[in-house]
Amino acid sequence: MDGNIQEREFGWTQSSKSEASAEEYDGDLDMENSSDEELELHAPLARHGPVVRANPEDLALQREYWNMCAIVFLLDYKKFSIRHLQHLINSAWKIRGNVMVVGRESYNYILHFDVLDDLTYICEEGPWAVEGALLVLERWRPNLVIMGLQLNFVSLWIQLHGLPLEYQYPELSMQMGHIIGLFERIDWDANLPRNIRFMCIRVRVDPWLPLLAGFMLRLDNGDTIWVQCRYERLHKLCTKCGLIGHIKAQCTYLMEDVEEILHRQRQRIQNQFHVQYGYDPMEPHYINEIKAFYNIPQRRNTQVRFGPLARDTGYRQRQFQHPNHKQPYKPETI
Repeated sequence: MDGNIQEREFGWTQSSKSEASAEEYDGDLDMENSSDEELELHAPLARHGPVVRANPEDLALQREYWNMCAIVFLLDYKKFSIRHLQHLINSAWKIRGNVMVVGRESYNYILHFDVLDDLTYICEEGPWAVEGALLVLERWRPNLVIMGLQLNFVSLWIQLHGLPLEYQYPELSMQMGHIIGLFERIDWDANLPRNIRFMCIRVRVDPWLPLLAGFMLRLDNGDTIWVQCRYERLHKLCTKCGLIGHIKAQCTYLMEDVEEILHRQRQRIQNQFHVQYGYDPMEPHYINEIKAFYNIPQRRNTQVRFGPLARDTGYRQRQFQHPNHKQPYKPETI
């Protein structure tokens, strides 16, 4: 299937205020070539000021440092101090070089890496759990203003539990992934022995909307079973509203608001994918099992360890194969 791996995009955009300004002033107001009469039309009501430009050689020198940096968003109800985040990273990430927390602007942080392989791996294989919070990373890019950045999406590994063995094939899991969000890739190895407990997919989701709890799977014998989504590295996930960054005891949403949000989610999925919804009135919608490692306290800080060389990076990678087969894998018979 084409398009199993999506090109990575920046998870942040400028705030809506900045976008409005960009539409209003299509680039710079060319005051250098404007007449006095034209300038009078803008000033003093419109924003105006002297136009300055940076020296290209100075910029190139500065970018040598920032090219080794990542922009970090802390998806949590509280902020970490720079010192505290530095301590958590030093304790959990045993990698090739040093990582320094350069600074913070609200929930955004800047991390500088000494080694490029460390920077690449940490950004591509995240997000990471730090003290139960979620740390979302992207590579720094030129001309990006940190103030006012908005987190638009986060890529998560999702385990699909409860599938009968013959339903554990990539195409069905990918179908579920497209409903959850923007499907990126699947952790799948057709070689035996293999994992038969669950399927695992990576999906890009909107962190400001409730997560999908699971699926009602209609079997070919007419029965319907529940397939539970379990999100990896999520520890602060509210079992009341389904949002990331806080737990039920910290939730400020009213039940009427939660019901309205979930109703809009059902409508969007039904309209976009033309699927029915099944209900089980005897079971709650959000349960602790939606968090893959909710009962393993040591997982609240993701441990990163430098391992044997793999793909010339020195880090172990998840298995990935294009799901281009249609027949089940059969072992040799003796």
